[in-house]
Amino acid sequence: MFVPTPVIVTAASAPAAVSRGIGDTTVHGLLAATLALGTQDDSSRWRQWRAVWPSKHAFQQSHPLLWDPKLQNLLPPAAKDILREQEQKLAQDFKAVSIAFPDMARQDYTYYWLIVNTRCFYYVRPGTKNKDAIPLNDRMALCPFMDYINHADSGCAVDYDIEGFTVTSDRSYDGFILEHNRNDAIPLDHVILPQFSVEQREQLKATGYLGNYVLDREGVCHRTQVALRLLVGVRQEAWRSFVDGETDGSEDEKPVKGRLTLILRHLEEQARVALEGIGNLAGETVEDDGYDDTADGSKVDDDQDHDSRAYAIELLRRRWDQMVQIVRDVLDGLDRSRPRGKKGK
Repeated sequence: MFVPTPVIVTAASAPAAVSRGIGDTTVHGLLAATLALGTQDDSSRWRQWRAVWPSKHAFQQSHPLLWDPKLQNLLPPAAKDILREQEQKLAQDFKAVSIAFPDMARQDYTYYWLIVNTRCFYYVRPGTKNKDAIPLNDRMALCPFMDYINHADSGCAVDYDIEGFTVTSDRSYDGFILEHNRNDAIPLDHVILPQFSVEQREQLKATGYLGNYVLDREGVCHRTQVALRLLVGVRQEAWRSFVDGETDGSEDEKPVKGRLTLILRHLEEQARVALEGIGNLAGETVEDDGYDDTADGSKVDDDQDHDSRAYAIELLRRRWDQMVQIVRDVLDGLDRSRPRGKKGK
């Protein structure tokens, strides 16, 4: 699939009346305003593209930004962190836009902000000389119709140049939710970082290993291996040798696996509590929990409210189930790798 450059929606292509009116804002915020102000009538050049966008109701079902607090509180910790960041970004973007366009309703702007949030591509204008000066979150664009190709964990080659944006897929796409994702991983910062002393944090920061710890079905990443060795008290010389790649750390394997097992058991318990809470929510009636008003201030009728809530609860359950399976796969691997004692006669 090829999208020519004149069709790509970028900060540079935003109408002057929009970009100058808003002034200093994020690219995300500007693109959302461009869509909100440029797609209202049937003569819009994005008419056909707009026709296949998710509905507001679909976002109320599937995007945590529009869930009520009871559902948001049951998100995995890393997802909660992302949600808080998104809430702050949306608030800042809407503040800038509402000053320039005071008649724009927050719920309408939120819808277009989510369109950008869920359909943007990494993009830096070809020929840009100082790319590093552009904030990472501002390196984005919208490529009409190309946003369909986000339904699998592999299968696409992506490229763009002065002519346009090209995505080449190796299959046809007819699904959306990733039931199986070979790249799935669980962030571990919320479990590991609180265990460090101030001195250990400084040591990890100095070596570039503070944070960004993850777990996948194969085990923990190298960064986590470094952190675990510091937590279990590996000798400084041995720890430094492992950090520098001079040793494989096999002599520290037993205490490291022991600490990792404790962390995984903690994650299991965290998931058990969350799934119990999800089950309790599933048994509540919509009228009992104040879910009639969505987080963007819009109203939904009772049928849509019940449908959105049920869908969100199922998404939460499935995500926690996926995380539990990853944890158990790694625990099983650790158990199989433990040396067994000899049987007595």
